[in-house]
Amino acid sequence: MIGGRLGISPRTVHKHLNALYRKLGAADRLSAVLRAQDPGLLTGSADGQRGPDVADRPSR
Repeated sequence: MIGGRLGISPRTVHKHLNALYRKLGAADRLSAVLRAQDPGLLTGSADGQRGPDVADRPSR
């Protein structure tokens, strides 16, 4: 779906997502989002409201 919206191949999307996950030390999209929120690389949500801080989430 990402590739279709950007006009690029699924393989290219997969390659860039893997590079992003590696840089953030994440294994999937959810953990990448959570890790990006920590240093302020990603703030809030699509509706402009900030969700709970990572520290407020229960640990696994």
